[in-house]
Amino acid sequence: MSLTSYFMEATYLVASILFVLALKGMSHPETARRGMFLAEGGMFAAIVGTLIGAHILGFIAVTTATINVVGGFGITDRMLKMFGKRKPEPKEAAK
Repeated sequence: MSLTSYFMEATYLVASILFVLALKGMSHPETARRGMFLAEGGMFAAIVGTLIGAHILGFIAVTTATINVVGGFGITDRMLKMFGKRKPEPKEAAK
């Protein structure tokens, strides 16, 4: 077995545990909110495990990094324009 399959099995195990705890939490109105958060965590773990197994995570990481770099350049350019030369503000006439 490869490291990828071990990671997939571990994430599926975590996901199933979180789903069972979520069902237990959602059985009572006072703990329903916590149950929903556990269910969200379980779904996230299952999705990550599936993406790792399908070797899609690398593509997603590269795409996200590219978007991050391009967006960073855009934001930096906007910030630097804020520090550019400003026109002096006209002073109000003394009353």
